[in-house]
Amino acid sequence: MELTEAMMADLGVTPEYVEIPFGQLFAGLVAGKFDMMGISATILPSRALKGLFASFPVFYESIVVLLRPGSTITNQSQLDGKKIAVLQGSSQEFSSKLLFPKATFSPFAGLADAVNEVAAGRADATVLSEFDVEPTLAAHPNLKLLAGPPLWVDANTYLIHLPDAARRLQAAGLGQQLAALQRDASAPDRQLEEVAGSRPPEVPPDDVRRRSWRRAGRSQGLIPTRRGPAKSPARVSFTRAR
Repeated sequence: MELTEAMMADLGVTPEYVEIPFGQLFAGLVAGKFDMMGISATILPSRALKGLFASFPVFYESIVVLLRPGSTITNQSQLDGKKIAVLQGSSQEFSSKLLFPKATFSPFAGLADAVNEVAAGRADATVLSEFDVEPTLAAHPNLKLLAGPPLWVDANTYLIHLPDAARRLQAAGLGQQLAALQRDASAPDRQLEEVAGSRPPEVPPDDVRRRSWRRAGRSQGLIPTRRGPAKSPARVSFTRAR
C-alpha cells in the first residue's frame, strides 16, 4: 500500500479505497466498481481481457511448492498426477494446471484452507508465493519446501478498469512512475536485477518526469491545475491480489 500511496500523492490524486474480497475482485473491476487495484495482481492473459495492466511491473515473486508431511516427492516433475491444493482464481491455479495437466486440483477460497488440506494429508502439495512460505511454515512446521528452483516467477502490477480510467491513468504516466519508483528504491532495484537479470528502463530526472506526469494528467482532467482535490478522486480496491 505504501507504493500506491506514494504514486497517488505524486500524481496529485486523492484515492478512495474500496475493500473487496478476492473472489469478487476481477468481476468488480469489469463492472466499474473501482478504477484500479490498490495492490498488484499477477499478469495473466485471462486477466488482461478484463482490464489494462500498467506497462511496468511493481514486483516479481517466485512460486514454490510445499509438500505434505512424509512426502517422498523430490522433483517438480513428480507433481504431475498428484493432488494439488491451490488458492481459487489465483495465478498458481492457472499456471499449475498448464504445468501439471495430469494432476488433480482442489481450489480453495483462502490460502489457509489450501495449506490445511496439505497439512492434513488430504492433498500432496500446495503451490504458493515465496512471500507466503515463512508464515505458512511457522503455522505448519511439519510441511516441507520442495528443493530446487521455483516453478516459475510471476510479474505483478496494477490492473486498471477500461476504458476511461485506464486511459486517464496511463496518460498521467502510471507506467513511467512505476519504473521511476523502482529505480529510486535501491533494495527493490537489486531484487529486480537478481530475478530478471536486467535493470529497469532509464527515466528522466525527478524534476523533469514529475513535470511531465503532471502536464499529462492535467491534460486528461485527472490532476487539478491548482492545489486541492482532483476532479474525480480515484477509487482503488484494497485487497491481497494473487
